[in-house]
Amino acid sequence: MDIKLNTIEIIKGKLIKYEMCQYSSLKPSIREYLFKIETEIQYINQERKTAIEIYKSNKVNVSNIVKKIGIARQTVYNKNNRYILEPYILKSQEETEKNDVFKFVEGLNEKINLLNKTILKLQKKDLNDQICLNIIGTLENENSSLISEVEKLDEINIQNIKMIKKLEQKINKGGPNLLDNNVIKYDCINYNDKK
Repeated sequence: MDIKLNTIEIIKGKLIKYEMCQYSSLKPSIREYLFKIETEIQYINQERKTAIEIYKSNKVNVSNIVKKIGIARQTVYNKNNRYILEPYILKSQEETEKNDVFKFVEGLNEKINLLNKTILKLQKKDLNDQICLNIIGTLENENSSLISEVEKLDEINIQNIKMIKKLEQKINKGGPNLLDNNVIKYDCINYNDKK
């Protein structure tokens, strides 16, 4: 594809992405300005990309230094030079890496990833806590219903005990033949009616 056509396609895509307008609705002079602007933006981005590649490939280490200054690697490790050249390069490497923007950004990205993982764990914990609270609420409601039911059954039980005592008193007063009598039958019927 022709570079000019490619640049125009990029402009069209950005206009849509930025929700601005259709390329076809623009005046020719505006199109020309946009073409020049986009061309410059692409050039700057390419220069930045190249600069980053150069920055990343130019590390301060023994291999790169000896290669750039044109000496043998063994010269650095030679017993006469070993205690000054190698430590000098290594200390400089350490100092350079402390100020390395990309390492700093990598460190920040690692921290961000760790924080995102922590946030996700906390969100899961919060969700689990909420689920548990909902279950506890449901169980508390069920428990309240059961307590009410037990209280009602206790009340019925108390009434039954009273009725049994009355019947026992009547049996004790009336003697053993009272069981044939209609009194017990009458009391039971009355009790059932009271329910």
